[in-house]
Amino acid sequence: MRPFIIVLLSALLPLCLPAMPQQLEGTRAPVKGRVVIAVGVQNGTHKTGIASANVRIISGKDTLKTATDNMGLFRLDNVPVGKVKIVATHLNMRPSILETEVFPGENIFELELEMKDYEWLGAAKVVARSDAVTVKGDTLIFHASAVSTMDGDRLVDILNQMPGVEIRDSGVYVDGKPVKRTYINGKLIFGDSPMSALGHLMAADVSTIEAYDETSIEDRRKGILVGEKEKVLNVKTKKPLYSAWDAHAIVSGGTDGAADDSGNVQPRYGAGITANLFSEDFLTYVNLNANNINRNSNNVRDILNVSPLRNYSETLLADAGLEKHWNDRLLGSNLYAEYHTRKVYKRDRNYTREHYFELPGSPARESLDSMVSSDVARRHEINVHGTYADETAGVFYGQVNASFVSDDAATLERTENELADGTVFRQLETGSDKNRDWSVGTHLRWTKTLNNKATLDAFFAANAGRSSGFTNVTDTLDTSTNKRNILWKGAGSNAGISGHVGVEGLLINTDVQSLRASIGFGVSSSNDRRSRDATSLYPRPGGPLDGGSYDLSYGQLSYGLSSSISFSRNGFNTGAIAHLSMVSLSPQGSQSKQYMTIDGQVSAAYKSWLLTLTAMSHVPDASQVADRIDDRNPVSLVAGNPALRPSTSFLGVLSYRNATLIRNGSISLTMNGNIDTAPIVSDIRYYSEAAVDADHGGYLIPAGAMLSTWCNAPLSWHIALSGTYMQRIQPLRMTLSVSPSYGFSRSSAMVGGSPVANYSSSFNSFNNRIMWTPYKWLKMSVTDSFSYTRTRGETAPAGQTLRNTLQATSKVDFLKIWSASASYSFGWSKTASVVDYSTSSHVLNASVGVKLLKGRLGISVSGTDLLGVNDSYSTTLNSVSLKESWKPSFGRYFLLHLSWTFNKTSQTKFSGALFDGHDIRQEREQVRPIQ
Repeated sequence: MRPFIIVLLSALLPLCLPAMPQQLEGTRAPVKGRVVIAVGVQNGTHKTGIASANVRIISGKDTLKTATDNMGLFRLDNVPVGKVKIVATHLNMRPSILETEVFPGENIFELELEMKDYEWLGAAKVVARSDAVTVKGDTLIFHASAVSTMDGDRLVDILNQMPGVEIRDSGVYVDGKPVKRTYINGKLIFGDSPMSALGHLMAADVSTIEAYDETSIEDRRKGILVGEKEKVLNVKTKKPLYSAWDAHAIVSGGTDGAADDSGNVQPRYGAGITANLFSEDFLTYVNLNANNINRNSNNVRDILNVSPLRNYSETLLADAGLEKHWNDRLLGSNLYAEYHTRKVYKRDRNYTREHYFELPGSPARESLDSMVSSDVARRHEINVHGTYADETAGVFYGQVNASFVSDDAATLERTENELADGTVFRQLETGSDKNRDWSVGTHLRWTKTLNNKATLDAFFAANAGRSSGFTNVTDTLDTSTNKRNILWKGAGSNAGISGHVGVEGLLINTDVQSLRASIGFGVSSSNDRRSRDATSLYPRPGGPLDGGSYDLSYGQLSYGLSSSISFSRNGFNTGAIAHLSMVSLSPQGSQSKQYMTIDGQVSAAYKSWLLTLTAMSHVPDASQVADRIDDRNPVSLVAGNPALRPSTSFLGVLSYRNATLIRNGSISLTMNGNIDTAPIVSDIRYYSEAAVDADHGGYLIPAGAMLSTWCNAPLSWHIALSGTYMQRIQPLRMTLSVSPSYGFSRSSAMVGGSPVANYSSSFNSFNNRIMWTPYKWLKMSVTDSFSYTRTRGETAPAGQTLRNTLQATSKVDFLKIWSASASYSFGWSKTASVVDYSTSSHVLNASVGVKLLKGRLGISVSGTDLLGVNDSYSTTLNSVSLKESWKPSFGRYFLLHLSWTFNKTSQTKFSGALFDGHDIRQEREQVRPIQ
């Protein structure tokens, strides 16, 4: 009987297993399915698959993820049998969550997404909002309808009028935080640069602009859910936008309004073309420009930004590049290639007149210097880098860059010096310089994330370069028959390699908190070699430049361990970094020296506060060598001072930043303070001596040497307070911005073995601006910048400096096709101390033009420096003399411009072969696990 029962139970057990999936720990099964959306058709609705949707299956502590293909299908193997949650998400759609069970065998599920309330305005009439900016959760929403824009304005012209937004040369800032990316309807149509979309997307196409924080790309690759965030913009357009063409072409010709100092009337010209294709998967650009009017852009909008020439400059430039992306735009594979070349020819002219007071001991009454120089610079740069991302193999990154620089310069200097006894010395000096530099470098990196628990990281970098050139100087004195020709030749080369391997582990990783730690090992090696020799064809006995040569060579090897740990929870972030290294220096003519250093940093941030404490060990810098060698100067800093040893500096930084939104405005406050005990590791100082050559009419022979010190500086600190107030006055369509700041600092050093301190305080009021666009045909702006700095110290007398710059611009469109523009700037500065210095300048530019062919073709005339007073003039007053210096502008000139502008946006997917056919990219933010 017992054997029969055992056989019966063995036969029934497999039939009972599907009813008890929770007891089959370790059993796994495949899961596949489809993510769809209901689309309205003529006879009702139709479900269609969604490409690139995120799919996650959560089972206990395990989370498996994938993405759908072009048909909306997905598949995941080895899913634990039992209860699971399946989450499907996609950008601009509401997520779908399915709680179900996975059974042994094949499991098939369908998840349906719904569109969010999205702002496709189409041809609907847009009603202007009363508020320029509103808040929705943690997102700022800027409304384009609340500001006025003119025909041809771009996205940047909208943001310039928005409270809390600053447009700087370095990028765009929202509430003081830099923007890392600019999306267009959730896609990077205009590339990775946050400024690209600002300058190319037409303002008329914009509906709203969202600003919010998102997880960095690096953290997304590693699966980190909580940590430091990056500020991004998402621009929503009135119609769908998948690609955009943008092109500019301009031809300019004209002449100076008057002859220059040589009696020549300089012709002026400019020509260039720029073409761009933007899409999420493929971008390319070409930029060609040739001009002699200091123009760096082909955009006709920049005509009035061309400043008058204080030197004659001819520029020929060419830029070309492309980007190609596969799979996910941010996390997938990509390829970049860029080429840049520049050729610049410059001619400069300077005048200096110095009146010496009749004081005892004054060596001269008056001297007059004038100099004409020309310089030709050529530069070529190539940069290729790409990323290959694979779920199994990891992420591979590679970069190769190369550059070549060729500079040729010539100088002509005339000097006249009248001594107190009436003796006049005249000197004519000519010189030529040639430099040839090249460099190449490569960087390889590999990262691999293991089951969202650990990330492996390794990189290798190498670089090499060489520079060579010579300087030829000839001078003649009319008071003697002596002539001297000196030829300096120099060459240098450098090479280095570095590598690193490490691992980063996620100890805690939830949607509330994260804890991560890393450890790595790195090694680097570099070598620097320089040589120079001086040859005097007509030697002067006893002079320091009679001839000589030297070779300098340095080798450096370092290796060490690095570690870090960081914790994030509910807006609180803290972390620590430590680095232990051994450094070996091998200077020429000296034995190798080994140094051990320990660097560390601790930081903590909560909401608006950030505190950072840093300790660093300093090793003698083997790259700092003397450019001039004589019997008083050691061959190198390291070999010349064998007692040098590492020293430690400490730095503490406390900062606060807070932004408050008010109706149509914002107020932001920022405080920064730091305490520094950094040592003066190598204070390299040059000094010159004047040796009188009595045999040749008192000719002054220059001599020089280098001194270096090594000492610990006493305490230095700096405190700065700044704020920004911006207000949008809606009835007047006017934006006001005021940015005052105040700073106070104390710096210190060791001079002759004794500590000395210098103090500085400053008040700055930069970018105080009024922008007024009352109508679509009228725009005006006024910007003023003021600064006041006061210094005092133990080594120098007290002094103060005032600077102010005022700029006003206006543009008016009339009769739909005509436009006129003008800009005026005025600047002055004054420094009062033992030596008083002052300078001033003002410039007026204007332009008038007409647009034809629906605004594509432009014809305009512009005048630059209409007042003809843009000479750079300054005066310097001291107890011995009054010096006047000026650099005459090549200045007032008039130009006729012919310009052509082309902008086109596509609402359908570009059908070129370089695209993969996806309509929408994968959602930027990874889905957070459901607890």
